[in-house]
Amino acid sequence: MRLRYKFTLFFLVIVLGPIIGLGLMTTRLIGQAMVHSARETLEHDMQMAWAEYWSRGQQMRMGMLQAAVEPSIQEMVRRRDSEALRRLMRAWKTHRPYVDLWLVTDPTGRVIARLNSDRAGDHFPLNDLIATAIERREAILSSEILPSEFLAEEGLAVPNAQAGLAVIVTTPVLCDGSVCGLIITGDLLHNDSYVPNALQQKLHGHQQHTVAGADLHRPLIFISSGETIVTTSLQPSSGVPSMSELMPEEVSAQTAGGLPYRGKTTIRGIPYLLAVDPIRNDSGQVIGTLSIGLPEQLFRGLRGEAIRAVIASLLLGAVLAAVVAMLLGARMAYPLRELATKAQAVAAGNLDVQVPVQGTDEIGELGRAFNRMVQELRTSYGRLAEEQSKVIAAIEASQDAIWISDADQRLVTVNSALERLVGQRRADLLGQTCRHRFNVRTHDGASICDTSCPFLNPTRRQGKVEGCIPTASGQDAWVEISYGHITNTDGELVGVVHIVHDLTERKEVERLKDEFISMVSHELRTPLHHIKGFATTLLQTDVEWDAATQRDFLESINREADRLSNLVGKILHLSRLEADGLPMEREWCLVNDLMDRVLRRRRNLIADRPVHLHLEPDLPALYVDEREIEVVLINLIENAVKYSFPGTPITLSVHRRADQVIFSVADQGIGIPPEHQERIFERFYRVNGARRVAGTGLGLAICKRIVEAHGGRIWVESKPGVGSCFQFSLPVQRADEENAHSHCG
Repeated sequence: MRLRYKFTLFFLVIVLGPIIGLGLMTTRLIGQAMVHSARETLEHDMQMAWAEYWSRGQQMRMGMLQAAVEPSIQEMVRRRDSEALRRLMRAWKTHRPYVDLWLVTDPTGRVIARLNSDRAGDHFPLNDLIATAIERREAILSSEILPSEFLAEEGLAVPNAQAGLAVIVTTPVLCDGSVCGLIITGDLLHNDSYVPNALQQKLHGHQQHTVAGADLHRPLIFISSGETIVTTSLQPSSGVPSMSELMPEEVSAQTAGGLPYRGKTTIRGIPYLLAVDPIRNDSGQVIGTLSIGLPEQLFRGLRGEAIRAVIASLLLGAVLAAVVAMLLGARMAYPLRELATKAQAVAAGNLDVQVPVQGTDEIGELGRAFNRMVQELRTSYGRLAEEQSKVIAAIEASQDAIWISDADQRLVTVNSALERLVGQRRADLLGQTCRHRFNVRTHDGASICDTSCPFLNPTRRQGKVEGCIPTASGQDAWVEISYGHITNTDGELVGVVHIVHDLTERKEVERLKDEFISMVSHELRTPLHHIKGFATTLLQTDVEWDAATQRDFLESINREADRLSNLVGKILHLSRLEADGLPMEREWCLVNDLMDRVLRRRRNLIADRPVHLHLEPDLPALYVDEREIEVVLINLIENAVKYSFPGTPITLSVHRRADQVIFSVADQGIGIPPEHQERIFERFYRVNGARRVAGTGLGLAICKRIVEAHGGRIWVESKPGVGSCFQFSLPVQRADEENAHSHCG
């Protein structure tokens, strides 16, 4: 039915209806309606009171759920990083100043960090609440009583050293599928007027109180814990009374048994309709009450107004028709005002609003269309948020460093790889200009930002540049930066995404290869030059060499050929190891025999210095490729001889540690600086001071590949000027009694 038809129909009914009969029945009907309305109003306001009671708790719960899934926060909790967590809680406090209690505990309830002090190590007093949160693996919102001692230690002591009623949110933090800690937040309700003040603006009677300015229309709200009123809307002129002074005994008895109370009472001489609900903790125990009181004068006034309106209708029918028409217009305007309010909320970004729709007229159709529009916006926003989440996840998961700059060249997005590369936290990077933070330069120091910045050429939508960027280690990294423009719907440049690929390792490999080629060329050229020289000398026809001289030349040719063959063999050996093309011919070998053979093979090399051999008793047999392990030991012994002074001892030792057998070769040589100790096992890598000794930089790389092929690892402990100790481990294999003690020939 169209709106104008409704208006006409209501007008005719009011004008032509039985006015006299309406007047006679009105008094009785109004009385019944007022009683029913008062009950419904009281229940509605109590629901509103509960919603306001939990509102801050819901805000804390949503915020901590988001925080608990943040990887950086999970890592802080896992590492028990008290200082970082405390800084984080202080930052949170600026956004949620109403939060009085903020703790992070481990799964046993032991405090890791707290907002209010640097103290840690004590236990949160509500162990059952923590156990429930861990069992459910979800955030728990509850009302709880906090002991007075705990509140005093937190600097939140309440008057008379009482225990405190608080809204608590207990949020478990999951690390790798298990609870590694909990975030506990709390809003202490004592002397906190937020709930009473907020409800006074919403409950029935507020408007009449504001207009009249009298307590006869003021709604009352109070929250109690036992006999103590925690917070209330009562005026403090005569002090805050106890619950027993305000409430009949039947109220306390009924709520203590866990039942709500609905009835009437008189407070400070003013009659109220009273609603009292018990407040329970997470275990179901009654720990307090939430009470609201609506003044009876509010409903009496409404009843009187209705009766006066009926009397006026009996006397002035025509005037009544006009009044009803005006009321009907106001009734029609209400949904339109409601629609305008909801539209403003949507414009502000709130997509959870819905307009209540009644009827099938134009206003009802408009409300349904509005709700469909909001639903479509919510769906579209959800899809957009999902796509944005995918992009953010891809950026964060990238191994390449990524940053996004806005139109002002300020960083608005960075990923963890960039943090690791430059050694700065995300919070320190965001908001800074990329030139100030990175200042990418060429090798000769010229700023690329002055010549190749994407913002200097907005028509070129993508490209790449190479340059140097300062890193966390304090050294420059050679990087390749690919960039792409971000434009708005008008095609205007609003930002640039930069993807940073670290070329340092590749450049280093290229440098090492060039160095290796130069070194190998030199190493190959030397024996070839000797071979060529001796061969040419022997082939001279104008000189006759005696047999001794010829043999000396041939032995030199043979020695240089062996040297050349050894170099080529090492290169081929390493290549096959790296390509997994060298099968390991494993056999059961005894460590004593293995060490004995190695020392016999290098007897001449170590003849001029003492060798100390320490073998732990009852070493197990090893299932290894004996020849390859001999290569490792011989390489390490040769290095010990090369890089130590003549006459200094070399110490060989073997011992068992758990399921590993540890071999070590120690010398008292020149040592290795700490910055080179990780890299000496790379191909072609040689320490600058060691380059005076002949070698190719392949021996340790071969050792590393052989040990890793056996499931072990190799490392060095060294101090410059003192000496080096190279160690490698081999796993102990299980075998039956016969195989475990067999010996390979």
